[in-house]
Amino acid sequence: AVGVGRVPVVLLDEGIPEENIFLTRCFDIAGRLSPVEASRLAEKLRSQFGIADDELAKEFLPLWGMGNSSSVLNKLRELERLQEPVARWCVENKTGLRDAGLWARLSREAQRAMLVLVRAFKPGGNLLRGYLELAGEISLREGVSVGEILADSRIHKLMSDPQGAASGGRETVHRVLLERRYPILSDLRGKLKLLKG
Repeated sequence: AVGVGRVPVVLLDEGIPEENIFLTRCFDIAGRLSPVEASRLAEKLRSQFGIADDELAKEFLPLWGMGNSSSVLNKLRELERLQEPVARWCVENKTGLRDAGLWARLSREAQRAMLVLVRAFKPGGNLLRGYLELAGEISLREGVSVGEILADSRIHKLMSDPQGAASGGRETVHRVLLERRYPILSDLRGKLKLLKG
């Protein structure tokens, strides 16, 4: 009916346990998983099939191109805290384990606020890391939410101006966060400018 003469098919014996089929698929995707996908798969192997952490580390992590240490497995476990939209964003943007971990350390509210900012400015890897680290540090030090930090009038103005966001907006956001994180350094820079001018 669809004009195809032959269709490849895999026939499975009804007696094959679902666990074996799932494990076979895990081996089939070797080396093609992002850290977030590996985190989700490890959690499923642990919760649904009772695979122990030592087996995950020794048997599965090497297949996924992630070494074989329990510390990597612990970092993958951290990624279970990612909000679903952030997890999808990380997968789509090929976010590495370290940067995905920075996202995961943020609260649920902070992840959502940061995702709005990141979608608006589309920072590269180093700037993204800077945003995540600086916002997290400011939040801890000042006891304020990341949403409050990102509500800075200079950032808000850039977000409502697509042209401004495109022309240097990414760096301006980073500079605003740097100034708030290191206020003494910012004051010194200002005084140096006055002395030079």
